Amino acid sequence: MTKDIEIPVDQCPECGYVIEVTSGICNNATKPRTGDISMCLGCGHLTLFNKDMTLREPSKEEALTISLMPEIIEAQLARAHIVGDKLAKKL
Repeated sequence: MTKDIEIPVDQCPECGYVIEVTSGICNNATKPRTGDISMCLGCGHLTLFNKDMTLREPSKEEALTISLMPEIIEAQLARAHIVGDKLAKKL
């Protein structure tokens, strides 16, 4: 089980979801480093951590590289599955 790591309060630039903690997709998650990828639980939007643990939009080149990473694709599919299951239960 991953543990939550407190970060400065921020918002997803795409959907406005308030972000106060982060947790890694690995069991040995540590404090994010500059350039680590963050995925919004609200909408799945991908951002990168700054040195001060705030989030920033990736450059076009970074976004392309990130979009081709197998672990990111897997994480987005897992999130979509969870969100889809929650939506289906509401119907």
